[in-house]
Amino acid sequence: MIPAVFFLSFGNIGKGKKIMVTLTGFADEISPDLEVQLDVLASEGISHLELRGVWGKNVLDLTDEEVGRVKARLSERGFKVSSIGSPIGKIKITDPFEPHIERFRRAVYVAREMEAPYIRIFSFFIPEGMTLRFTVRKC
Repeated sequence: MIPAVFFLSFGNIGKGKKIMVTLTGFADEISPDLEVQLDVLASEGISHLELRGVWGKNVLDLTDEEVGRVKARLSERGFKVSSIGSPIGKIKITDPFEPHIERFRRAVYVAREMEAPYIRIFSFFIPEGMTLRFTVRKC
């Protein structure tokens, strides 16, 4: 049994169309070691992962060289990245935003390098007692 969270991704669904299902998950819950992650996924017939962490680091904290090493190893072993499991949005909505924008830029860079079509993000934390008001403007 794989100790990880897995997601199902569905392709275009329409009348007379086949459904493509991609099983993917957070492999860093298996082990911080990339090779162990890939060994376990391969043993279960899983060829995609949501890249969140390797070698004890969050994917956004990997150096450019490490990103290249991960990409090369995934390619060598026939794995693809379904999405980048980023921590983007896991801050209070009142926290300084500029450092977070820099992290988002890093997430975009890593996603492009890994050929990942998606980046997981969160909605920002709302401090207790704070009320948000939204205005919808017609353009």
